[in-house]
Amino acid sequence: MPRSHGRQRGPSQPRQVLGARVARISPPARHDNNPTDLGIATNIRARCAAVQNGQRGQRLSAMADPTLNATVS
Repeated sequence: MPRSHGRQRGPSQPRQVLGARVARISPPARHDNNPTDLGIATNIRARCAAVQNGQRGQRLSAMADPTLNATVS
């Protein structure tokens, strides 16, 4: 005699996976034609690239500047 009369679930999809699939609802799309928002995003991207390349600001340490490493004889 079966234990439940409802729809039977197969072992291939556990309950946790089904819940994760439902939680992926994305918010409505924003209008990205605002020049202020685009300017900020571009500025942030450029700053991140400069930091990765080591060009953030023009602050050089004494170890990085070859003219400051010269020793006086």
